[in-house]
Amino acid sequence: MRETLAFLLGAFTIILFARPLAQFLHIPILTLYILFGILIGPSGFGLLSELKPLQYFYHFGIILLMFSAGLELKFKIFQRNKRKLFIFYFLNGLLPGVGGFFIGILLNKILNLSGYSLPFIIGSIFISSSVGIIVPLFWEFSSRLDRKMRTFSSLIIGSTVMSDITSLFLLSGVITYHTTGNIRYLGFFTIFTLLFFLIVFKGLPVLQEKLSKILKKSSLMVEEQTRILILLLILVVASGELLHIHPIVGAFLAGISLANIYINRRVLHHINFITFSIFVPLFFITIGAEANFDVFREEVNFLSPLIICISLILLKTGT
Repeated sequence: MRETLAFLLGAFTIILFARPLAQFLHIPILTLYILFGILIGPSGFGLLSELKPLQYFYHFGIILLMFSAGLELKFKIFQRNKRKLFIFYFLNGLLPGVGGFFIGILLNKILNLSGYSLPFIIGSIFISSSVGIIVPLFWEFSSRLDRKMRTFSSLIIGSTVMSDITSLFLLSGVITYHTTGNIRYLGFFTIFTLLFFLIVFKGLPVLQEKLSKILKKSSLMVEEQTRILILLLILVVASGELLHIHPIVGAFLAGISLANIYINRRVLHHINFITFSIFVPLFFITIGAEANFDVFREEVNFLSPLIICISLILLKTGT
């Protein structure tokens, strides 16, 4: 208990002073959160001996982050900019993914491995654009952007999320095939996932309206609307977990499903405050705390990540 309280005291202290410090150092605020986590974790001063309780902050932080990202995405924006969206998706996701697949084949030869599991896993990593980093960065600078740049940032976020969803499904497919050894199970998984997508897109706004009517109020208070949205978010994520759908995907689907219904601006402000002022900082602090650089002391563990990092940087910047 003392260790958890000490972590929360340190975390909220750095959250309080991170913004002015980041502005003074001219670095993204997320960098300070990660650095603080590294300092208190096993790679730093080792102030945290038990990291398991931090997983709650990590999971809820990324769920709220993806939900908020989904709420910001309007279908009208994508309908008007379909071509640009898919160009970003191809250049920033699919093309690096193909390059990652061939890097995986190269690593197979270096490590004397066989099969295509590693190439597909490396490919899925290269497809991903780390939406957990991109969304907070755009959110941090969104207040300084004009309307045109906000539309552009929405397209970037949309293509980034599409890349991460593709990456997660590719990785899930590889894991599912290896755990079951049955290609038909992978087909059933795909069908049930598509059905889940359809139900969430069509059914969640209806469920939101039904819950509002059950409360028998023509105009719900801001707090009640916020609770309804959080309840629906957890319901979608929990249902997705039963189908082995990653919480990131479920949370994002919940967000874009509710993005086109009317939501009070104060409700969005409450959700954004909870997300970006509390749980997202705790999410990045937890990432830093869980970093363990001891694994790189052995040469065999250093070479492969080095090849992957250099290749990923070249492919992402080159495309």
